[in-house]
Amino acid sequence: MASEDEDFSDLLKQCEGIPLHALRTSVRRFLSKYLDVEGAMYGDRFNDYNGLAELAGFDYKDIQNFQRHRSPTEQLLHTWGNRPDLHPTCENLVKYLLQLDRRDILTDCRDFIVKEIEEFKKNTSNLLKQTDRFSQIPQQRNENGSRLNEDEVISVEDAVNGARGDMHYWDAFVIYNPEGKDLSFVKQMADILEGPEYNLRLFIPWRDDLPGTAQHEVTAKLIAERCRRTIVILSTDFHKSSVADFQLKFAQCLSPGARSKKVIPIRINMCGIPSILKIVTVCDFTKEETIEWAWPRVAAVLKSPLNPDPRQYSVSPETLKDIKLDTEFANIPKAFWALTVATMPFPDPYEAPT
Repeated sequence: MASEDEDFSDLLKQCEGIPLHALRTSVRRFLSKYLDVEGAMYGDRFNDYNGLAELAGFDYKDIQNFQRHRSPTEQLLHTWGNRPDLHPTCENLVKYLLQLDRRDILTDCRDFIVKEIEEFKKNTSNLLKQTDRFSQIPQQRNENGSRLNEDEVISVEDAVNGARGDMHYWDAFVIYNPEGKDLSFVKQMADILEGPEYNLRLFIPWRDDLPGTAQHEVTAKLIAERCRRTIVILSTDFHKSSVADFQLKFAQCLSPGARSKKVIPIRINMCGIPSILKIVTVCDFTKEETIEWAWPRVAAVLKSPLNPDPRQYSVSPETLKDIKLDTEFANIPKAFWALTVATMPFPDPYEAPT
């Protein structure tokens, strides 16, 4: 085995220290064309995604879950990449494929894997030094080649990958109360919607926002200009958060009458629905028997066209600095009408639970 593996020694060396998430969707789909097909027994394992999952450290229940997806291999790679305890690296991927005698895959995919690794090293070299990810933020450039303004660096992705010169956008901003049990649902939602089946991008506060920024100013800019839609996690804990309440009012004001379907309410337990969402259809996750139908519905509306596009909104820095969390007073300029409504008191914000 050792002598046979020498053919891939260079590839293994290039893969050292490279996390699995360096492999983008195109390469993962290429791998799935080989591994999704039922393999043959090699030793005591099948040499398809089942054997790869076993070598990676997944148990029978995990593998059964992979089988339920359209591409078990893509779901395996996505889940593995989010399990640091299972050491998700490109090096281990190559080692496990060699152990399964899948040199055919490595031969055909070698050039693609090497290209992805080189691109990853180029764009995230500061992360590979295993230092504080924010200790050496790279020079950041906008589309015109000039340095990004301080106001434009408002997320972890902006700070870490800004050297590529891209302005980052997300499919949805997630509004929720992290102090309750809702955080577990949000993590599950991220795992599903950001997974290979839907491949969406969510901005999740406390995961993607930068510490030390003006929280409410940045939130307003993200919802208005950088996120196509807003997902609101409704629960018995939601109304306990004044921050979540403000974010919802602000987002709903950008979509008066729900014409653009910008706000997507998701109810995860039997709770009151805010009055400003009465005309909006709520996606119900309270019934176990219909949850499997709910995820495709949420993904479909996130992928549907949005009019107007969030990049057409223009919120000046001066306006954003006037945003106040206190909803008892409308201490903001009249130029941005949405903020006026966002800061209005709502005397009866929640209807009785149904």
